[in-house]
Amino acid sequence: MSNEVRGSAEALGRQGSHGGRNSSFELLRLIAMFMIVAHHHVTHNPFPAFDQPASINQFAYVFFLSMGKISVDIFFGISAWFLCESRDLSIRKSLRRIWILERQMLFYSLTLMVCFLVFDRKDIMSEQIIGSFFPTLYDMWWYPTNYVLFLLFYPFVTVGLQKMGQRMHACLAVTLLLVWGLAYGMTPNDYAGFLSATFVSFIYQYVLIAYYRWYMRKASRALSWSMAGVGALMILAIMVIADLVHLRHGGPFPRIVFDYLIAEGKLPQLLIAFGCLLIADRMYIKSRLINYLARGTFGVYLIHDYPPVRKVLWSFFDIGKIWGGHGAAVYSLAIVVLVFTVCLVLDLIREFLFSRTIDRRRGYWFDLLADWFQSSPAIVRVRQYLTGLQKVNTD
Repeated sequence: MSNEVRGSAEALGRQGSHGGRNSSFELLRLIAMFMIVAHHHVTHNPFPAFDQPASINQFAYVFFLSMGKISVDIFFGISAWFLCESRDLSIRKSLRRIWILERQMLFYSLTLMVCFLVFDRKDIMSEQIIGSFFPTLYDMWWYPTNYVLFLLFYPFVTVGLQKMGQRMHACLAVTLLLVWGLAYGMTPNDYAGFLSATFVSFIYQYVLIAYYRWYMRKASRALSWSMAGVGALMILAIMVIADLVHLRHGGPFPRIVFDYLIAEGKLPQLLIAFGCLLIADRMYIKSRLINYLARGTFGVYLIHDYPPVRKVLWSFFDIGKIWGGHGAAVYSLAIVVLVFTVCLVLDLIREFLFSRTIDRRRGYWFDLLADWFQSSPAIVRVRQYLTGLQKVNTD
């Protein structure tokens, strides 16, 4: 890799330029997950708040709706920010990450499944019961499923980007920005073959973030805030125009706008997300409390977005019950705070239990299985064959 590549991700971004662990990215992770809960409160709610007549409350709920995909881009961007500078690009390392991720997913899918079977069997379907044993294969949660796929391709993508060098990497980044950043990012629907809500969108973002991390100077505070600000103004303008159309013509909220508000990888969302990453990189916060709380963010997602939980939760907090009153959006914000806090506490309890049990030797069983697999005769023969092919190609 070029000498221009800065730093190492072995510390996973925990070391700031001031020394010690930088908590700015952990704070950003917390904020992003809070925004995801706010998004789910609207998009999974039985009451279509965005379809109501234009008002301050309705505008606030459309704003909540727009938070979700910005937060997904931020959440993945934090991972990509440090993964692209990892020194260990082995397939085994990626599989180990997947193993640890899968344990947490299985814990919640099976635990929550049992709770529904015991206390509320009518709200869990048979396919969800089966899927709870195989949460990744059954796409129980779309984000971790696609993140697992990204991790499988991540070592190959990273080595490929390193081998092509700065010039070709720059050409690739520019091409992606032209084809997907504009043709897809500034138009409705999934034009130019872009696969939103899939690991393809993660690879797209990873290519851009890796180029910045490896070859570009650290962005100024002005540029960082400007990127986030421009993206926010673009989304605000889209919301205002949509509400004006909604107000003038009546009917449901213009569905064409949803492609800008709830689709991954749109240019306004990426501008905000990348701007936030640059702002976090410029900041230095040192807080053990923030670091501790941020460890529970992924658990917040798994708990509140487990399909049967999602159905019961947002039916209970039906926006329609409060819509007629004053300050419905403020009440909903309090609901989001409550759901986020309860789920965060539950996952921190889970992490405490894990630290006293299966995490006392984290990854131990994976290492045993991987060592056995790598030493098996069939794998040894495959490695010898691949080594022979490599020698032939170099000769």
